[in-house]
Amino acid sequence: PAAVAGPSAPRSLDEPPFPLLRGPEMANEDILQPPHPAVLNQLKERVADVANPSMVNKLGGPSRCYERFMLARKGNLDAAEKMFRETAAFRAEHGLDDPDSEQTKQRLENFRKFRHFWAGAFMDFTTRDGSPVQYFRFKDIRPKELLKQVTEEEFGAFYVTWMEETLTIQNRCNSREYQQWLKDVAAAKCDDASTVAGPSDRAGDYKWKNFIEIHDLGGLGRTQLYMPGILMLSRVLKLGQGNYPENLRASFLCNVPWVFAGAWNIISRVLDPATREKITLSNKGPRDKLRQYLTDEQIDEVFAVDPSSQPV
Repeated sequence: PAAVAGPSAPRSLDEPPFPLLRGPEMANEDILQPPHPAVLNQLKERVADVANPSMVNKLGGPSRCYERFMLARKGNLDAAEKMFRETAAFRAEHGLDDPDSEQTKQRLENFRKFRHFWAGAFMDFTTRDGSPVQYFRFKDIRPKELLKQVTEEEFGAFYVTWMEETLTIQNRCNSREYQQWLKDVAAAKCDDASTVAGPSDRAGDYKWKNFIEIHDLGGLGRTQLYMPGILMLSRVLKLGQGNYPENLRASFLCNVPWVFAGAWNIISRVLDPATREKITLSNKGPRDKLRQYLTDEQIDEVFAVDPSSQPV
């Protein structure tokens, strides 16, 4: 969607101020920012030669962008700088900060072409405090068919487009207006509104809301666990690990069958230790743990989604 100066005011508390999945682009001033310690300024100064305004905005704004890399590298300034530079180079190579680039046009065309193969869907609601949610259902995927029609390069480009959308949705969920709406809703329901940060909260006190991921492995069998497909997926996931830091709040792998053990052994190796710590595996639907973030109604809605039917 085209960038706009700012989101419109909500008509009522019955609906959010704008759609999460096809809403406006958020300007930096519309996005709530986390604390900005001196070390973020140090990183900002070090990478000023490669940091462009579009990249900074896409990754959350003037504080959150740099915070991502510091958190991902556990406060190591040199390591954070290295990661930032590598990400900036990756984004420049793939034209990610130029909506009119040929790479962007090709990626979007590629995305529309292969969307029906993808097992994921974005939900049009958030957790009570504003974390966006995505759901993956794997029982219907056909990796052999996928590999006949999609090259690894094309699949990687598809995944990058998906990850770019996660950044856009996070900016909307962490926007000043959306967080104020959540706070107003909580107050109207007599909930503890203090757990939701609105724009009147003290500057620099905001804690960024990352994604909640729910992966339903129910019905997964050997057809889906096609080894060439698993190996390609593990290589493509490295793109996310290296270039989209601190995207995840918590991940739930539900209804995990015993046949998944071998695939998990391969996939988990490419995940950062901090990412693995955020992942919960369960051989059933962990409704009690999901209730930390979602209502029962939302949980039911998640598991009823057919990812392949979500509009492109």
